Amino acid sequence: MVDTSVILSSVLGDPEAAPARVMRAMYAGVFQAYSSREVLDELYRVLFSERVARLLRGRGEVAALTYVLVNSSVTLVDPKRRVTLCRDPEDDKFLEVAYEAKADCIVTLDEDLLDVRDEETKEASIFEHKVKILKPEEFLRQLQASLEG
Repeated sequence: MVDTSVILSSVLGDPEAAPARVMRAMYAGVFQAYSSREVLDELYRVLFSERVARLLRGRGEVAALTYVLVNSSVTLVDPKRRVTLCRDPEDDKFLEVAYEAKADCIVTLDEDLLDVRDEETKEASIFEHKVKILKPEEFLRQLQASLEG
């Protein structure tokens, strides 16, 4: 799963930077992405916030297109178990989606999520499920290796 921080960075940042490359791969169906209604609601609030509107300088269609593309690229899950692993409880919803979907990894720029992982293995345990929590650059390296192997 790809979290809000990566999506927002892809919209506001360099189109050749890792977050934008992750999103292009997601849109192209190179990997299976998951989300939940709660995560998509957060994405909507962030993309259509006054702060992002100012940063987009009147290009609101970029936010709208991003939201539509993300919605059409993810498989929705309905998390059944609550997780309380992050120091920021708002970020636990990403772990809940990863657990429900039995996702291999979470791609994030969020330090609260990154701090949940073991630095050596890059994994976190969510109940009996292990999930990698990767920065966009780390994810792209892993994705490239899996496509080559």
